[in-house]
Amino acid sequence: MPLARRIRTSPGYLYLKLYLLCSLVSFFQARPITPLIKAFRRAESTLTHTNAASLAKFYASMLNRPRGMGERIASVLAEAARLPRRWFDRAKDLAEIRGRIQEEEIDVKRWPELQWDSHVRISRQMHPIESRFLRQRRRAIAQSGSLSRLLDLPKDEIVHPKDVPLVSVDCLWRCPVRCVHAALLTAALDFVPLGQIGIGGSGGGYRAKFGFTAGLFALQRGGVWDCAAWSAGVSGSCWTLAALYTIASHDAQKLLAHYTAVASEGIHPLSRQALDVVARSKRGTYFLLAPLLAKARSGVVGLGLMDLYATMTTSYQFLSRSPQARPRLSRSTFQWSRVFSRSALHDGAQPMPILTAVRRDLAVQTPPYQWWEATPIEIGSPEKGAWIPSWSFGRIFERGECKRRLPEMSLALLLGYCTSAPAGPLSGYISALLATLPEETLARNLLSRLNAFVQRQRFEKMWGNPIRAADEPNPLWRGRAPKLDAVTHIGQSAATGLESAPRLKLMDSGLANNLPSHIFTMPSRLADVIVAMDYSSDVQTGASLARLSLFGVERGLHLVKRPGLAAKTEEELEETRHAKASLDASSTSTDFARSFKGKYAQIVDAWPANEQHPAGLHEAPSDTSRAALPGKDKQSHTIVYCPLLPHACQPLFDPANSEFSNSYNLVWTAEQVGTLARTAQACVEEEVIGAVRAIVREHYERRKAARLELAEQRSGHQNAMRHHEGHEAEQERQPSKRARTDQVAAASTKMTKAGDGRDQEPVANVDVRNRTAGYMAPVTRRDFIEAHRVSGLEDSEVYYMARWISRDQAEKWRKELDDLPQWYRPTLKVYGREIKQSRAIAAFSREAGLPLKYSGHEVEMHCPFPPLLDEIAKRLCTKEILGEEVQFNHAMLNRYDDGSVYIGKHSDNLENQVIVTVSLGAERTFTFEEKKARGVKSTVDKARQSRKRSLVLESGSVLVMQGDVQKRFTHEIARESKKSPIYSQPRTSITFRQLVYEKRTVI
Repeated sequence: MPLARRIRTSPGYLYLKLYLLCSLVSFFQARPITPLIKAFRRAESTLTHTNAASLAKFYASMLNRPRGMGERIASVLAEAARLPRRWFDRAKDLAEIRGRIQEEEIDVKRWPELQWDSHVRISRQMHPIESRFLRQRRRAIAQSGSLSRLLDLPKDEIVHPKDVPLVSVDCLWRCPVRCVHAALLTAALDFVPLGQIGIGGSGGGYRAKFGFTAGLFALQRGGVWDCAAWSAGVSGSCWTLAALYTIASHDAQKLLAHYTAVASEGIHPLSRQALDVVARSKRGTYFLLAPLLAKARSGVVGLGLMDLYATMTTSYQFLSRSPQARPRLSRSTFQWSRVFSRSALHDGAQPMPILTAVRRDLAVQTPPYQWWEATPIEIGSPEKGAWIPSWSFGRIFERGECKRRLPEMSLALLLGYCTSAPAGPLSGYISALLATLPEETLARNLLSRLNAFVQRQRFEKMWGNPIRAADEPNPLWRGRAPKLDAVTHIGQSAATGLESAPRLKLMDSGLANNLPSHIFTMPSRLADVIVAMDYSSDVQTGASLARLSLFGVERGLHLVKRPGLAAKTEEELEETRHAKASLDASSTSTDFARSFKGKYAQIVDAWPANEQHPAGLHEAPSDTSRAALPGKDKQSHTIVYCPLLPHACQPLFDPANSEFSNSYNLVWTAEQVGTLARTAQACVEEEVIGAVRAIVREHYERRKAARLELAEQRSGHQNAMRHHEGHEAEQERQPSKRARTDQVAAASTKMTKAGDGRDQEPVANVDVRNRTAGYMAPVTRRDFIEAHRVSGLEDSEVYYMARWISRDQAEKWRKELDDLPQWYRPTLKVYGREIKQSRAIAAFSREAGLPLKYSGHEVEMHCPFPPLLDEIAKRLCTKEILGEEVQFNHAMLNRYDDGSVYIGKHSDNLENQVIVTVSLGAERTFTFEEKKARGVKSTVDKARQSRKRSLVLESGSVLVMQGDVQKRFTHEIARESKKSPIYSQPRTSITFRQLVYEKRTVI
């Protein structure tokens, strides 16, 4: 009913619901009594600054407590007198929320995405913006000297961007059912520009949140963070990442101080006290309820307990704690998509943050969980190959298009999905408990039987967990249109699977794997070095390595342990327990270091699996040389597995088994945070950084050697071709050849008007027999001309070859050409004003000292052709393509960053010369329009003169223009609509030309 719905979506109703939830949590709040008693007893003998202050505060409150009946009554009345004022302020805040939300729905200045439509991107490739980020990140790492400092390279050694390893905090993958099969992954390893480092943390509640923060602080001080390409998290680590990129300004030390201040309050994040802390802050009620009201107003999905949990926990944790200012929250804190610009990710200033979640999939013969990820660029599933812009998550989608423009969803709700362990299946909780219990115990046997019952499919579907995961509109709803045969009516009558569900349920990704390994190993996001920082409770058991092995099986990877890493047997586990017991009694740093030696940074090499080398974790062969390892001729990947273990700096503290350091405790003291942080920081600083430095050096030296070898091969090939060209030039000095060359040179002196009608200054040609012999020959191969003539332009010499090279090869060339340092955006004069051209260019010539003027701008010419550009030109000018007699002495590279970059209508002043355009990247429309001749009176002639012909230039295609095409036609590449699926995709074109010089040439 409308009235009931209006009540359920009112701010007062939602606040009351949140208040009751927090009151219930406060009443049943589970805090272990034993550690509190032990801590109180220890405090009597060893008081630190923190617990001394806490005890002083407690004793002060006891002394000031009213004792007499009169004092108690006066105290109660004073408290009651303050209540009306508090509730009046709260009611005022609630009344303003609905109006603020209505204003935001039309405030395009604050929410520019209200002017944007969005669509689903279907691709298993990396987003073009992330590809550009990676290139910029590698340049930033090379130019800032971060890698040089980490590896302690000589001062005179210059780091090339292609030599920068790509470091990541997890591993490689392949889903055998619906992801990328082994052949695609192997091919990806052959052409993806590897060299990336990623840093990520595991799940583990507040232990993971505090431990990952301390670990990142150590990595920042050690220089590893400055060389990383990505940072990702699971469950509790997602809190750390989100806070690091918003309230902490990328400073892990600042974030750790913030967490310590929050812990000093001793409040459960879902308690009534926490609700009061947030609500009494500036606009605190707005940040608690506005995301919930905006979601409820959509009318598609309802609000559940996990939505309340999301806004409450995030708002309480992100609330500022500064003694100089009133606690407050900022709207910019909850805009995840703005992290890209505010963190200067477009310049590669920081690693790309990635939040992870999973979707439960109960379909038969499919993995139980489907991974989803959220970057500031887009949100989607790498396994599904479907993505939407991050600012559009929460909108209603149907058949790939959004139906309503809404402001960006709050980061609080997004974090709720990533940390929603309470909404996971009961079997997930039981499995986590089983991993911490010893074998052959009564508790383990009983839990195992309970787990077997819970995992029954019918029970799991109906009663899996009374706390349901939150809902969001499914962006893939009806993504696949029904496909029925017109006659037999056989086919897919309706969308199935995820596409048939209007709602999407995402949960804590720790239910699938407690490390974010899967998202680091997309075929387009392969990392050289993966630093896996594990803060799970079972890191001292065999379950931790079992996760690595399962990961390898799911992703089709053969994992090989280096010496020193071995799965623990029951005897070894028993020895570890006895060693810990003896260390607890009387511990020395030497004995402690010996007990956990080689465990803090464990190295695993990974290759694509095959029949000889099956997927999973395996022991190293007896011959540990690289010749005995699989895939030795291919790029390998290295996992640095870093579990949180006890350390000699605090030998009496065990992070995995301490009573306060369990995964379900959400109430920590400042002292406990400091204890965990010291251990986590010492593990990274003393053990992990050295191992990461050694592994990064391995990959750096290997990539450097491969690049130099490739450059040497190309240089040798280029010298051989030049020698061959010199021999041909000598043969062309014969009389018959000389006459033909003179005729071509004479024809090239005819200069026409440019597309804008201005007369150009004629240019005399030099004797091409001595400088550019053979460069002026047109394309004359009859089979090429007949096969690739453009329909509608049969009377002109325009030829289009759609698939000269594969899309994968074209993408590889595009990325390599984009790394050239000669790119720049020229400054042009338009009606007396100087403007920056939106299209970046890079120009090259065969010979030095050959200038080129373009739209009044003196082009920066470079000589000679780069090795790759020379190779492309040679492959074009073969007898199988254009013909060996066709040669080019000039190449212009144009970079279109997205669909907004275009080139206007024009024609080149190169009549009777060959112009060849090679397209790499996104498809763009190339339009020919015949020029209107003066004095045309016939209607038929006017129609013919105004004809247009458009071509879609595919990636890897070749377009040839010669003869009188430039005299008769103009051509252009127009802007793309923002609704176009290729709008955000980049494109690079190579235009090869034949130019004859004396002083200068104008085009």
